[in-house]
Amino acid sequence: MHMHKHGHKHLHVRRNLVPLSAALAALLLTACVPVGIDTLQQDLTRAAQEQLKKTLASHYTRELGKGVTTVVGGLAKSGGYLDNPIARILLPPPLGFALGVARDLNADPQAKLLSVLMNQAAEHAIPGAAPIIQAALTQITPTEALQLLDGDKTAGTELLKDRTATILQAALAPVVTARLATSGAPRVYKELLEAYPLQTTATPAEVPVAPTEPAIGPAIKPAIESGPDPVTDPVTDLGAYVTQQAVAGMFNALGEQESFIRNNLGSMTGGVLQGMEKTPEVK
Repeated sequence: MHMHKHGHKHLHVRRNLVPLSAALAALLLTACVPVGIDTLQQDLTRAAQEQLKKTLASHYTRELGKGVTTVVGGLAKSGGYLDNPIARILLPPPLGFALGVARDLNADPQAKLLSVLMNQAAEHAIPGAAPIIQAALTQITPTEALQLLDGDKTAGTELLKDRTATILQAALAPVVTARLATSGAPRVYKELLEAYPLQTTATPAEVPVAPTEPAIGPAIKPAIESGPDPVTDPVTDLGAYVTQQAVAGMFNALGEQESFIRNNLGSMTGGVLQGMEKTPEVK
């Protein structure tokens, strides 16, 4: 009789264990399901964002290439540089400073003529910049394009400037110099320099007493023997100056065009791109 009761008790405990195990398993399964779905959703969202960004990056570089064509084409037109405030080439310093203090630039026919001739030389030469920049664009990798897309509003322009500015100046300088020579711009520039004597040295009362040669140490001498001061020393190579300014003005215009392209990308995605940039990466 005792054994029967003990067996009955054991059976009762076993029967209670079955539903407890099932309940525990169900609880664990229920706890795991939401985590699995959430992770899957995060992975899908991240993959969708990455694919969207790759598509946008490819579109961005294509649009930047079109922007180069637009900018260079606009600058190559008559008045392309002269009538564009962010690309216009000003008279070389310190001549431009002297004229600005002495009188209105437009009041001096020679100064106004030189300004026109310099900007026309840039307009004539700038078409040669397009193939060089387009070639640099083709060298931008998909990874770099993604980085540029996440960069500043002129990140692409700055990259192209870093990679092509020196090449552009070397390529355009002969064209600019030849155009200036044909138009007579160097002669006009020389006459203006003669008409507006520039204060390039201090007055005798302001000249400091030079130390004797033995007192000048090796570490001090390079600082004393500095190069030309762009504020006081007149530009001697007008062609090089106009070329440098033409390239700089072109990149200024391209930077403005890139900002426009980025704004259009933001409108095209309805703000999705900006949202992705603010959302922390899911790891």
